[in-house]
Amino acid sequence: MKLGTRGWMIAKTAYSHIKYGIIKTISHSRILATLYFAISPTYRREQRALVSGLLTHMKDLKQDASFFLLRRNIHRIEKGLVMPHRRPLFAINYIGETVEYYVKCLKNCTDGLAVREFDWATDVLHQYFASVESHPYVKKSQTAFLKVAPTGKGTAVPYKRGAAQSSVPYEDLMALAYQRKSVRTFLKNRSPANWLTKP
Repeated sequence: MKLGTRGWMIAKTAYSHIKYGIIKTISHSRILATLYFAISPTYRREQRALVSGLLTHMKDLKQDASFFLLRRNIHRIEKGLVMPHRRPLFAINYIGETVEYYVKCLKNCTDGLAVREFDWATDVLHQYFASVESHPYVKKSQTAFLKVAPTGKGTAVPYKRGAAQSSVPYEDLMALAYQRKSVRTFLKNRSPANWLTKP
């Protein structure tokens, strides 16, 4: 049986009310929410992307070289260093892990981006060990770090924004934002000479 326009509107309204009731119910239960997303197609693409990212991460761990883990932990330490009322001792529960991956990733530091990132990690760790109070875990990690780490340059701890002001007027920035468009289709010919050609 085919539904007319009014029929579709009624069905859509009923569906919205039913979905609202379901979402409201499962929002109070982790188990129901898990079951809902197990059978719902919602966020399937995001779930696959997450699993793909986890697989890449696990492969890095298997190869003993996770730049992601090192980058994350270095960032966490850096945030602790720049706190206005910094704790005298922090990151005890992951400083050992951070140094371990620093050492393991050191042998894979070959391309330019990795080298610059390693300079940052080196500076942050040097600053960390010079700033926190003495602790057996920290001392052990510091010893392992100093065995392999080069002398820090000190130029990346912490990163300073600088006092220079942007020369772009607010009106120009807003005009640029309004000009932005989402690309929905592409030309079949990907030659650079045709990039600006109108279809």
